[in-house]
Amino acid sequence: IFLGYAAAGATLVIFQLGGGAYKDTLLCPSCSVITPQMWTTANPITFHRVRESLDFYSGTIIEGKESIEEAGERLYAHILDIASGTMTRVETINHSYPLQMYFQDIPF
Repeated sequence: IFLGYAAAGATLVIFQLGGGAYKDTLLCPSCSVITPQMWTTANPITFHRVRESLDFYSGTIIEGKESIEEAGERLYAHILDIASGTMTRVETINHSYPLQMYFQDIPF
């Protein structure tokens, strides 16, 4: 699906991770091989489980440490940094799964 986003013109994929991460899990680094992929969460439990793989945490709003506006400004600044060439966490992980392409018909 992320390849489809890139084909449609997306230059950054922002993926919001809910509560489905296991402790110390390495988030999939090869989900978006064409565009940078930014992993985010607002869930404090998820943040503590996979903090090394996340690019942005907005649970500070839930924790009362930051306003929605402040978190929004921080997110906007981070997106501008990535658009200017700063690598996302996924891009810095020296690990990848093989990308398998499946075609409906016989390739020519």
